[in-house]
Amino acid sequence: MKKELFGAIIVGGLILKGCAPAPSEERMPVQKLEATHLSGASLPFLSTDASGKVILSYVVDNDSSAALHFTTLADQQWSAPVKVAEDTNWFVNWADFPSVISWGDGKMAAHWLEKNWTGGTNYHVKVSRSQDFGASWNTPVTLHSDTLPREHGFVSLVPFPSGRMFASWLDGRKYPPASEHSGHDLSNEMTLMGGYVAVDGHVEGEELLDERVCDCCQTSSVLSDHGLITFYRDRSDDEVRDIAEVRWTEEGWTAPSLLGEDGWDIMACPVNGPQSDAIDEQVAVVWFTAADETPKVQLSLSGDAGEHPSVPIKVSHKSTVGRADVKLIDKDYVAVSWIEVVEETGVLKVAVFTIDGQRLEEWDITEISTERKTGFPQLTSDGKSLIIAWTSDNAVNTAMIALKEL
Repeated sequence: MKKELFGAIIVGGLILKGCAPAPSEERMPVQKLEATHLSGASLPFLSTDASGKVILSYVVDNDSSAALHFTTLADQQWSAPVKVAEDTNWFVNWADFPSVISWGDGKMAAHWLEKNWTGGTNYHVKVSRSQDFGASWNTPVTLHSDTLPREHGFVSLVPFPSGRMFASWLDGRKYPPASEHSGHDLSNEMTLMGGYVAVDGHVEGEELLDERVCDCCQTSSVLSDHGLITFYRDRSDDEVRDIAEVRWTEEGWTAPSLLGEDGWDIMACPVNGPQSDAIDEQVAVVWFTAADETPKVQLSLSGDAGEHPSVPIKVSHKSTVGRADVKLIDKDYVAVSWIEVVEETGVLKVAVFTIDGQRLEEWDITEISTERKTGFPQLTSDGKSLIIAWTSDNAVNTAMIALKEL
């Protein structure tokens, strides 16, 4: 029987009944989840499958090789780690990190980045599938048809109930090959691509979604009742880099449209992409902007599969470096994480909002560095708890906030 979270529940001790918060003395603290195998790890990625199982993937990088592992959460304990893949030629990057997702019935998929030229940061996306919950993995395939030494990454994977999978990614196929250029050049144009990975692992249906996008911001794709939606940071001819979306319809992919229209004019990539989540027709999107030299994290909500998104809701307070994540707890409540800057110190925060945008509660999870080594904190929910992951002190750290019914 599906657990109903709306009506009357407690989030970390906060009663969600209508919009009335519980007295502060009823709040429960954030609970740290310990796991010795997360020491020395970095680049966490959190996801929740259709059965409610939480999967945490991470990378262990040493002098000779890098390895992708995953672990699952049960009874507030992380399972023994499972290795997905390991090699000596991976591209390991603080903002463009691997992922592992699960369908909940044994099917899994993973992606990582493999260097394709020894002279720079040029890499391909590798994808592998498992049919036995990670016990064995298919031979990895390249996600994109362009195999020249150029940049491809910032992947978002979306599982379909059929076992098929959609992927969105940034694709540098309009760049000159690596031997002809060095580093990022404003004359180069990154593209947004989409495609599908079949159950047997082969890639099909590759399609151009936007011909000019921001160079190194994450993409985020979700499956709503109305179809696929991909969110990303656009790049106009005038170097305005706002959040945009493309949607799959019966007629195919829509033309790109802006979300919020912040008007952020910036000559370089801010490395701060959007994150999104969907349950049926509810869609939530969170992103960072520094338009008008005012850094902030914004949230947009929709009850019609994103066709009419809300006016952006400011999530952050005085100052922030962004790196936000979002998770719909159910159709009535949404959680957001981000890094706030308080008196020059980074603080990882989590807040819960009603689906109409009212802030109900907020937690300071931990002080956190704002440097690149921290990466991008992750947020998910299993319907009973909020789970948070971040990198600090040469380890992946995790915590949870209970969701309790009255």
